[in-house]
Amino acid sequence: MIKKINDSISIFFTEEGFSKSNAVLIDDDTRIIIDSGVGKLIEHARPENVDILINSHCHLDHVWDNDLFVNARILTHPLERENFKDHQKIASLDNWEKYMREQPAQHFDLKESFFEEWRVDGTIDEGDVIDAGRTKIHVLHMPGHTSGHLTFFFPDEGLLFSADICLTKVGPWYGDGSTPLDSFISSINRIIDMKPDKVVSGHNKEILKSSHVREAFEEYRERIYRREKDILAALIQKPRTIDELAEKMLIYPAHPTIFVLYWEKAMLAKHLDRLIKSGKAAVDDEGKYYAI
Repeated sequence: MIKKINDSISIFFTEEGFSKSNAVLIDDDTRIIIDSGVGKLIEHARPENVDILINSHCHLDHVWDNDLFVNARILTHPLERENFKDHQKIASLDNWEKYMREQPAQHFDLKESFFEEWRVDGTIDEGDVIDAGRTKIHVLHMPGHTSGHLTFFFPDEGLLFSADICLTKVGPWYGDGSTPLDSFISSINRIIDMKPDKVVSGHNKEILKSSHVREAFEEYRERIYRREKDILAALIQKPRTIDELAEKMLIYPAHPTIFVLYWEKAMLAKHLDRLIKSGKAAVDDEGKYYAI
């Protein structure tokens, strides 16, 4: 589904599930698209005629069709430029060997271009304003999902594209190996304080109006605290390893694939680090975490 915000801005809502993502097309004096992972709808953006492709972050569902934008400059955050050099980060599996025994490759159906060097032509960061003509795009660095995760504010439209601060029922996702959980919480708080008129995320199928923004993002943030409360309760019962905690499904209600199991463990690790830093938990020499 493609929904127009005005004559220049269109939201491409993917119809292909979580393996793909939404995109924003700015069809102005300069043609710009934010993220390329929308799937079959991408042909309606006419990739060969796009001047600038911006990647909100490096994850595969947001960059799937980067290779189609042969004439565009590809821009992302400086930290994401480094992340693009690591195929495991692109696949959202950067600590796989730490938590998993089975190799992930056999479970992937990837384009050949995934294994090539990912092109990034330049970087953008907090405070940059991209002038497309009538449309102005303010770049906001909101880490947590990844280290260089970007969101984008369109001031004339009061529209925030929050990328993977995504408000989906299974979110938030913070399994990135290099970004503290508190960074994600701070980014959510920042959106609440911004009070945008409209929010579109990387995966939801709606344009969230201002009257629902605070409630939606507060509930989204509360899920993080609820998960942490459940983890601490499990440690109060008895000491547990990450594997034992993962069996209790405290992050996800089910593990339909080995990737979901991995993400459960990666996010448990974030909570355990936070609990240790706050003095509520510790870990022994055998890798068992326990409540203090």
